[in-house]
Amino acid sequence: MGFLDKLLNRNPTADWVAARDLVLILDIDQESFCGIAIGDAVARLQKLGPAEDAAAARHGRYRYPSLGFEITTELGRVVEIELVFDPVECYGGHVKINGNELPLEGDITEAVIVAAAGPPDERTVSAGGDVTLQYRRTRADWRFELSQGALDRIWGGRRD
Repeated sequence: MGFLDKLLNRNPTADWVAARDLVLILDIDQESFCGIAIGDAVARLQKLGPAEDAAAARHGRYRYPSLGFEITTELGRVVEIELVFDPVECYGGHVKINGNELPLEGDITEAVIVAAAGPPDERTVSAGGDVTLQYRRTRADWRFELSQGALDRIWGGRRD
């Protein structure tokens, strides 16, 4: 990407073609999103189609706000996966953990998450009352972040 690409807001992912049979699925047991694992090469993201934010993509953040997710890369490798659950950006795919699918209809409360995922490895509560449930896996830590009692986001990132 050269100076003109940045000036003209060209998208480095413009030629990526979304896979026809793509099913949005975060599989925490496999530590992957649509088969893309933490640590995989950026090239694996091509099956997601063009990122919706060209400027962010030029800096290693592949944002798909209309689908409610973002993938961050460093040095050509996937380092973070984030799913968003809010009225503007809302993830509408599937989430699997501990062999169970997390039901994503209605309010996704801590009780719903624990019923599907089991007890977290760590539970923290912020001064404002927000709850984070952390599940540790081999390559990444996965955090379910709840705001006002409902799931706000799921974040997974490298353990190193």
